[in-house]
Amino acid sequence: MGLVPPSRGALALGRPLIRIPAWYVAAGNLAGFLLRRGGSGRTGPWPQPLSDSVWIHCASVGEAKGVTALLRLLPRDLAVTLTSTTVAGRDRLLRCGFDAFLLPCDDRRTVRGFLAARRIRRALFLEAEAWPVVLEVLGRSGLPVAVGAFRTSARSMRRWKAFGMVFPGWNDSVDAVWTDRPESTEAVRAFGIRCVRPGGSLKWVGVGYAKASGTGPHAAMSLHLVDLPSLHQLSRTRRDRGWLWFPRRPWQAPLFRAWARLCGLRPVVSGRPERGEVHVSPRFGEAAHLLPGCKSAWVSHGHDTEEPFHLGVSQVSTGRPPRLLPAPVVLSEASTAPDPDTFAREIVAWLLAPWKPRARDPSSDAPDRDLPYL
Repeated sequence: MGLVPPSRGALALGRPLIRIPAWYVAAGNLAGFLLRRGGSGRTGPWPQPLSDSVWIHCASVGEAKGVTALLRLLPRDLAVTLTSTTVAGRDRLLRCGFDAFLLPCDDRRTVRGFLAARRIRRALFLEAEAWPVVLEVLGRSGLPVAVGAFRTSARSMRRWKAFGMVFPGWNDSVDAVWTDRPESTEAVRAFGIRCVRPGGSLKWVGVGYAKASGTGPHAAMSLHLVDLPSLHQLSRTRRDRGWLWFPRRPWQAPLFRAWARLCGLRPVVSGRPERGEVHVSPRFGEAAHLLPGCKSAWVSHGHDTEEPFHLGVSQVSTGRPPRLLPAPVVLSEASTAPDPDTFAREIVAWLLAPWKPRARDPSSDAPDRDLPYL
C-alpha cells in the first residue's frame, strides 16, 4: 500500500505527520471534484472572518449539544468556525449565533481552501471524528489540534485502533485529548498521544446535579434490541418498583412494550409507573421529568452514564445485569461523577491560547503532562 510522504515543512517543524494511503488521497480528490461540479457546500465558498478563528467540529446533533455548552464559555468577540458532518447538526449549530458549515470534503485542495478562507488557528474535534487529510493539512500548517470528549467505549476503541492501522501516525497529528471518562486516560495514552487529560461530556457544562431522593422507579436507558434479555433479567431481580424504559430508536417502543408484557410488567402511557408497571418512552425528552428521584438506572453498555446523575438518579450501573453473566454490575455514585466544568475550562483556555506553532521532538517518548501551547 503506497503512502504519501510528509511535507518538508512539517519535517522542519519536527512534527511527524499522519501517513495516508494513496488510494484514500485519490478517492478524496475524486469526491472533491464531483462535489465542486455539483456546487456542494462541502467545497465552499466560505466567507472570511474579520480575524483569526478557532475551528470546532462535531459529528451531528448529539455532539452539537456539547458545542452549544462550550460556546457559552467563550468570549463573544472570538471568531469561531463551526462545522458538522450532517445537515441536521449544521442547522443546530447555526442557532448558536456563529458561522456554521458542513464539514469540508476530505481532500487537500478543499481543506487548504477552508483553512485559508476561515483563517483557522486552532482546531477542536469532538467525540469520535477524525479525518485523515484534515489532520494532515493541519499538521503541515503547524496548527494545534485537540479532541474533546474522546470516545472510549469498547467499540470506539476498536475503531480507533483500526483507524491507526490504516492511517499510521494519526496520533502524532493530535496535540491534546480530553477523554469522555476520567478512568480512560491511560487507555488513550497507549495510542501514543502525548497529552491526555480526564474529561467527560460537554453537554453538561454549567448544569448541576439534581437532588437524588431514591424513592422513584428503576430506569433502563439507551436501550437496543440486543438488550431485551438483559431487561428480562433486570425486571426479575428488581420487582420492588416500577420501570422506565428508554429505547434508542422511537420505532422500537412497540417492541419493548410487547417484551414488557412477556416479562410480567404492565405498560402504562402516562404518569409515574408503580410496582409491576413500565413506562416505555419513544423519546427520552418525553419522560425525562420522571427520572428525578429514581432509585437506580441501568445504562446499556458504552452509553452516557452522566445523564442519569444530572437528572437526579441515585445510582447508575452499566455493563451486564446481575445474575445474567458472572461479570458484576459496575455501580457509580453521583458524588464521584466527573465535573464537566473543570475540563471545559481547560478546553477554553486551550482555544484562547496565542497561536505559536512549536516543534515537537519525534524522538522523545516522554508524554506531555501539561497542555501544549499554554
